[in-house]
Amino acid sequence: MKPREGKILILGAEGFVGSHLAERLPQAVLLDDRSLPKARFERTVVGDIRGDIASLIEGKDLVIHAACRDIRHSMTEPMEDADVNVLGTLNVLIACRKFQVPCFYISSVSVTHEVSHYAVSKSAAERYTLMYRAWVPTCVVRLSNVFGPRDTESVIAKWLVQDEITLVDPSATRDFTFIEDTLDGILKAIEAWPEEVVNIGTGVETSLGSLAEWIAKRLGKPIRRMPPREIDNVIRRVVDPEPAQRLIGYRAKWSLEEGLEETIRWNEKHRIAGGEC
Repeated sequence: MKPREGKILILGAEGFVGSHLAERLPQAVLLDDRSLPKARFERTVVGDIRGDIASLIEGKDLVIHAACRDIRHSMTEPMEDADVNVLGTLNVLIACRKFQVPCFYISSVSVTHEVSHYAVSKSAAERYTLMYRAWVPTCVVRLSNVFGPRDTESVIAKWLVQDEITLVDPSATRDFTFIEDTLDGILKAIEAWPEEVVNIGTGVETSLGSLAEWIAKRLGKPIRRMPPREIDNVIRRVVDPEPAQRLIGYRAKWSLEEGLEETIRWNEKHRIAGGEC
């Protein structure tokens, strides 16, 4: 379906990705529990995906499911991580099946390495979503290290606003995707509704060491090495861009440096300083 048409419900609509989708889809109904809000919308319904949300789903043409507990939260609250990410998703799918409303699930490329509570819970939610295709249309996309304005949780967000850059393994790599490219991929996937799970990334592999050096030079910050944590245990990650181009006509347009400069400008405009993220 064309995402700018029809009755849409966005779950997790005040989070990082969800809030940008809410701005792109002003006709959508929004739901968020405001546990870690990045934005505020007057039209948001405050609620939990684990609760009674059937009345919000009934009559909709599409549910965009962007609600979850983030990876850092999963380190300290693994039971809640599983409760929200897995059982909350199942609750959404049951309601979607009841009212025959398609569900578009936003996952993470972290599921390709199930080495954290977050990765396992997102993987389980994916599998439930794909299983429910037996009864209702579902679609899954995986996002790769999204960053940009309003982000507070990614390594880029932390490094841009904190007084120093805390680096674990400079040789570790990631596929950093600017939020504008991510939104483009999500909206294209909703229109194309591919049968395959699609990874939304850039295909560009960047080492954390080179990223740290760029930010340190650009913002005049020191780099401090630190020991590994539960969320730092994937050494190499990059997305193959070919399937997304073939299946949904998506290819990233923003370079990492362009996205970083745009995010720095936004932070300066909104006076985002160290310790506030």
